[in-house]
Amino acid sequence: MDMRSTGAAMAILALLLLVAFVPFSDTSDADTSGDITWFVSGGIEMKSNQTGNISISIYNNGADAVHVRVTHSDIEDVSISMSKTDFELKPKDSSNFSDRIDITVTLKTSKYASSYDGSLTFTMTTVDMATGTSLTAQQTVPAKIHSAYADGDGMGKIMGYVSNPLPDPYSSPLASALITLVIWILISAVISSLTRILCNYAVDAVSGMSAKKKLIDTSSFRKTWKYIFGIVMMYGLENTMVVLGVDDNVIGTFSDVTDIITVLFIAMTIWHIFTTVANVIAYKFTEDGEESSLKPLCLLIGRLFIIMGTLIVIMVISGIDPASIALALGLAVTGISFGAKTVITQFLSGIQIMINRIIRTGDKIKVGADPTTLIVKDIGIMTTRCKNWSNEEIFYIPNSSIADAKVVNITKDNVYYKVYDYYGIDHNADINRAREIMVEVAYGDVGVVADGSFSKPDVRFSTVNNNEISLRLAYTVVDHEDYGVISARIREQIFKRFKEEGIDIPYPQYEIRAIPVEKDPPDT
Repeated sequence: MDMRSTGAAMAILALLLLVAFVPFSDTSDADTSGDITWFVSGGIEMKSNQTGNISISIYNNGADAVHVRVTHSDIEDVSISMSKTDFELKPKDSSNFSDRIDITVTLKTSKYASSYDGSLTFTMTTVDMATGTSLTAQQTVPAKIHSAYADGDGMGKIMGYVSNPLPDPYSSPLASALITLVIWILISAVISSLTRILCNYAVDAVSGMSAKKKLIDTSSFRKTWKYIFGIVMMYGLENTMVVLGVDDNVIGTFSDVTDIITVLFIAMTIWHIFTTVANVIAYKFTEDGEESSLKPLCLLIGRLFIIMGTLIVIMVISGIDPASIALALGLAVTGISFGAKTVITQFLSGIQIMINRIIRTGDKIKVGADPTTLIVKDIGIMTTRCKNWSNEEIFYIPNSSIADAKVVNITKDNVYYKVYDYYGIDHNADINRAREIMVEVAYGDVGVVADGSFSKPDVRFSTVNNNEISLRLAYTVVDHEDYGVISARIREQIFKRFKEEGIDIPYPQYEIRAIPVEKDPPDT
């Protein structure tokens, strides 16, 4: 290889190395100020309530260190921040590498940012650290902001889209806004009328069904068309403001209020639908005319989810970060759970009782070792309200006590009740005849079940003691509510029959033996 070939190869290699290490950007604009070369990426186009970035790369190609300061112009309703503004660039090293700094410019438009079509200017001021020489350079990039509420293209146009064809003065923004308002009134009237027809049809469809009529809140459904008219008109007023050219902040605030009202209406509608579904489900699971105990639980859970979902959506509309609110609520709930352990236990016990359905409204129960018979009046989330069976006393029992105790449900499956009465007769009495009398009296009472659907009245030999023979009479009454009256009536009849038949009911008997004691003879 001759010298010319070697020189050509070296030149090509040098050119390739130079291209490899020269910074470039596909869409950036480069500018050189003294020994400083800087690149600003292309322009930016954003909508309101958005975030965008512009990158700036700065190189020091000189032999001296340089202090650099970068600033920017301002855009209304846009916050601009830079990752670096003041810094120092080292001189170019012996390997021909330039010191480089990359700056990220972050732009965030406000929620109510107005439309903007202009430019963003960056100013770079450099100071040579060796000579003190100062140089200033600028680069301008296009910037365009689109308003979410009142983009300039909609102003003066009917509905914000159609140019007003009327002659002056009826082609002004005010005239276009009035025409838009009238159109929205007509649209609201049509939509609300259709809604009213549908709601009335739905209510009339169930009006002849007496059972289901009570399950549907017909008054709320009949009023729905009014809410629909109001909400559609609010969106119409927002559109009218756009046509009129009202300030973005006013339109944005009104739009947020409209969205919040719409969310509340949707939540209310969902609640009515959920309540209706819960009523139907509870009706399907109704037993013996008693309302299902699952209904309050379903309504509580549904209410919590609907309220939480509504609050989250409203927070998003209002610009509040739901994540931070959720974190704060989580910490608060954790703290409350430590301080309100008993309350939480009662709440969870209430849910357990409702799901397992160990008791229901109207049941007669006994709780724990307390022999008092109670009638369940209402099962709540925290407590269960009961009435004393024998009088009008009201008991409020924490659900945790019911969940942890032995509960005897006397009337869960039916109101029949097994009664055991004990009778004592004399040792010399005719036991068989006594049995016959007791069974006859039990069979003859109208309150005793004697058709064989439950165990028939029978008598068992119970115990023998010093005073009497004890016989147990067992029978089933048709209603626990009356077992005391029935038992007293049967006892009275048996007592009379025993007296007529000569069967004695003994009194306590004791045998006393007298032991004579010899007296000492008198002294003589």
